[in-house]
Amino acid sequence: MKNILIIFLLLHLNTGFSQKKSTSSVKQQMRDFSIFKNEILANSAGLYFYNTEEEFNNQLDSLQLGLQIPRNELEIYKLYARCVASIHCGHTVIKVKQIYSHYLKNKSTLPFDVYFVNGKLFIKNDYNKSLTCLQKQTEIYSINGKSILEIANYLSKFISSDGYNQTHINERLKEKFMFYYYCFLKESDEFNVQYISEKKDTITTTFLAVYPTVKQKIKESDYFNHLERHIDTLNNRAKLVLPNPLPRNNTYKLQLDTFFVFLQQYSIDNLIIDLRGNTGGLSQYYLTGFFCDSNYTYESRTLQARKQPNYHYQKPFDSQRLSIFCTRIVTRNGKTTTTKESVPNYPQFKGEIYILTDGWTFSAASNLASILKEHSGAITIGEETGGSYLRCSTGNLILKLPKSNLLIKINPMKYVNSVKVTGYKGGVLPTYEVKPSDKWDSDVDVQLQFVYDLIKN
Repeated sequence: MKNILIIFLLLHLNTGFSQKKSTSSVKQQMRDFSIFKNEILANSAGLYFYNTEEEFNNQLDSLQLGLQIPRNELEIYKLYARCVASIHCGHTVIKVKQIYSHYLKNKSTLPFDVYFVNGKLFIKNDYNKSLTCLQKQTEIYSINGKSILEIANYLSKFISSDGYNQTHINERLKEKFMFYYYCFLKESDEFNVQYISEKKDTITTTFLAVYPTVKQKIKESDYFNHLERHIDTLNNRAKLVLPNPLPRNNTYKLQLDTFFVFLQQYSIDNLIIDLRGNTGGLSQYYLTGFFCDSNYTYESRTLQARKQPNYHYQKPFDSQRLSIFCTRIVTRNGKTTTTKESVPNYPQFKGEIYILTDGWTFSAASNLASILKEHSGAITIGEETGGSYLRCSTGNLILKLPKSNLLIKINPMKYVNSVKVTGYKGGVLPTYEVKPSDKWDSDVDVQLQFVYDLIKN
């Protein structure tokens, strides 16, 4: 009996070890595909925001064709990532935790950290080994014969973003460039790197792939749960840094009320709202009430799905899913539209509004930037928002495919901002485009300084 138990444990351990590189059978892959196809077609509100039905069916056909031969986990992820990214919905994403853990356990990256900013790749820390000495801020021009811009454009095909927006994709590449390179472009166990020396010479060096040194989780953006308020009476300006995620509770409302009372008392005429790095949260129609003297529609929400999500979804009792489930019971046909209004709050702020944005200004934060620019004449500075200026889908139902264990967010709720409809298929465009500094760890905030100069002049 003891020997049988030992054999069983050894077999079990061996199976667990080899599973990472093992392939699925075509039959198992087709079962996963069938579940994915049914659920994405039935429960994704943003499926045809930027695609025709024919275009997305072509993507599904390509995915199905790619699954006709046995695939390993990384190959399956790559196929699904291309299909999911083609929806052009920044909320419809594959959770990459399990793929990232594989990346950390493989010789998969350069022997130094890199940072992607403004379409360029830089070395993040000094690197000294044998004859090769590279300083922090050294720019890498190409890897394995492909320019950094060429690599970034290719990786973009596998990363979800609202519409045809690029700034959100660039933010995802910023700290995780080599992770995405590993997923979608890894060609060998070495990297032939071209970089620019201090003397502006182009030098080529080969580096062996190493294990990643930074054992950190994939994260979206830095989260901070408090409201930062600054008033500068000397320069007649104030700044709000909103919490991330965006709240709408009584404490937050009271903090806003107090802040706008002080703005009135000190006769502040210039307000800066910093939305950089803010990934969204709850709609901010309470905040916009301080900038409007009459009611207007802030957004409309539509729940549209043709059937109940099946048992392959995770978190059956999470608040989003319960809300969607209850709405379907009440409406019977599973489709309802509601609106939210911005109502005047007092004291009203009648000065100039400046909003700082970047590719992580997403979801409800992007909606806020869009509404304030449209209805309150706000001036936007920085980069195009990562979220759409017009609409998005959310709901965050998490589908788990039984064989591959891929976790895919599917969103049955459509949000539409109360703004003019244009033909543009991206985020909120800045009134003044100001790129961040290439020196990412500099103490100088070039975008904020631009606003200060704008106010001063």
